[in-house]
Amino acid sequence: MFAMEPLVLGRSFPIAVSKDSCLMLLSAAGVVEGWQTFDSNSTFLGYLPEDAEGWPLETLVGPPQQRQKIIDHESPGPFLVRGKGGTQYYVTAQRLGEGVLMRDVTRVTSEAEADRVKACCSVLDGAHDAVLVVNEAARVVFGSLQAQRMLGFAKGDLLGQPIAGLLPEFAGDFPVNGPVPLRTVRQDGSSFIAETRVTRWEHQAVTFWIVWLRDRSAEVSVRGAERQMERGFRALIGGVEEYAIFTLTPDGRVATWNLGAQRISGYRAAEVIGQHVALLYPSEARLANRPEQALEAAKRDGLFLEEAERLRKDGSRFLANVALTAVRGRRGELRGFTKVTRDVTALRQEAQQGNERSAAAEREQIRRRFVQIAAHEFRNPMAGVKGTLGLVRDRIASGRPIRSPEDLLDMMEREVNRLAELADGILDAFHTEDPSCPFDLVPYDLREAVQAALGPFKAAGTRSFAVDLGKDPAPVNGDVERLAQVFRNLLSNAVKYSSPGSTVGVRLRREQACLRVTVWDHGIGIPAQDLPLVFKDFFRASNLKGRDPGGMGLGLQLCRHIVDRHLGRIWLESVENLGTRVHVSLPRLEV
Repeated sequence: MFAMEPLVLGRSFPIAVSKDSCLMLLSAAGVVEGWQTFDSNSTFLGYLPEDAEGWPLETLVGPPQQRQKIIDHESPGPFLVRGKGGTQYYVTAQRLGEGVLMRDVTRVTSEAEADRVKACCSVLDGAHDAVLVVNEAARVVFGSLQAQRMLGFAKGDLLGQPIAGLLPEFAGDFPVNGPVPLRTVRQDGSSFIAETRVTRWEHQAVTFWIVWLRDRSAEVSVRGAERQMERGFRALIGGVEEYAIFTLTPDGRVATWNLGAQRISGYRAAEVIGQHVALLYPSEARLANRPEQALEAAKRDGLFLEEAERLRKDGSRFLANVALTAVRGRRGELRGFTKVTRDVTALRQEAQQGNERSAAAEREQIRRRFVQIAAHEFRNPMAGVKGTLGLVRDRIASGRPIRSPEDLLDMMEREVNRLAELADGILDAFHTEDPSCPFDLVPYDLREAVQAALGPFKAAGTRSFAVDLGKDPAPVNGDVERLAQVFRNLLSNAVKYSSPGSTVGVRLRREQACLRVTVWDHGIGIPAQDLPLVFKDFFRASNLKGRDPGGMGLGLQLCRHIVDRHLGRIWLESVENLGTRVHVSLPRLEV
């Protein structure tokens, strides 16, 4: 491995790169410190520059041996690497001074392989089934004429296509033993069911896989329809006591009436047959022509579904789940309608009560958690104040002088200030949830809020800071103090959960309609299972391992409320033991 000088944020690279290339700078530890693509919106291996910078190279391209091949420049390649989302690519690598120029040659490699196997595979063009030949990078290097027609690709466009894009349900374990029905995606995005077989093929010391596809969508659709009809028939017979099942004439009059309909509505068959179905609708629905609209929708679309109130014979109402189906003859003429109605009033009431019970239990859990954390956080500073007061009282009672009274007062003041900060944090978290809480929105430069938040942390001197705010103004319409509070919280977390002496970064990017501020660190990170919870009340990561970070666990929730009030967005990316990035995107003010 060769060492490189650390990249200064904002530093330009010495050469321009093409659309299929990337110029990369690495630290001595193998961390990407520069990732220049064709422009700020271009990706390489699926990564934008801000996605790649600050991460170890093996996190981006796969196992350490792949990284070592690229860094040590054992040969120009091509190397098989793993990009974003696990997609495989072929790349070449060329050392340029302190950088490495990488080029994506996936399609070129696929075309070269295609030339080698084309003569061998040309006989497959006459096969009835569609045939694809796939290389070790899981990309297509040959597609038969039937495959092009079946998948909707023009000649040559199949080359280089990832097999995962064509067979998204394919497990990726070659070979597949026996035919397997898999969903297959055409170039236009539509899909069908294909019977799939995979066989292994060794050619010139290179392993390929031949994928055979046969369109079985029509057969699968017929079998599925038959199974669905069978299940529906069994459910219909078994549940006849719970459902009102009756038929209507083409003009909407009741023609047949089952026992379930009598039980639910209260009408006997003799009372309702020949009556218009509007008899079962409340008056306001009849005035709004809902019965006629339902019949027209079923006539037009074949099926009309609705959940709405219906009327019983005694005038009471119930919530009905309704399916209205048009029945047609062999020539397409309308023969009438079938209607299936179920009384779901009790089900919906039970569901509502269950939701209310769940919400009450969640509120109680939050209350208990709040009391537990608050008691813990308030106890420590109160214990310090109490101990100091006890010392002063003992000194006064014994007539002994109080040594260093200024130090005692300073300590008490610090603890009292800590209590005040905890109380303010709780009040802030709950006030910002209230839409009536006033925000002083004024036009200003977002860099001011970031710099105001950075000041105390830089003065502390426990971390080094990599700051890239750019030279151009960053205009927003915002509350200066509230946004500074957001960045103070994010910087506090970055410092709290990273090692002393490590680097914490702040970067501002000007995008089309917004401004994005990213705060990053190389700290302990957050476990993947905790990521959906980070903006919840009283969040604490599960990997703290007995460490007491202090605070109430309300910081990220407070940040989210403030950003929401600014019509912005906040999200977080984190890998345990590698670090965290928090992004804040705010609407850019047009000047």
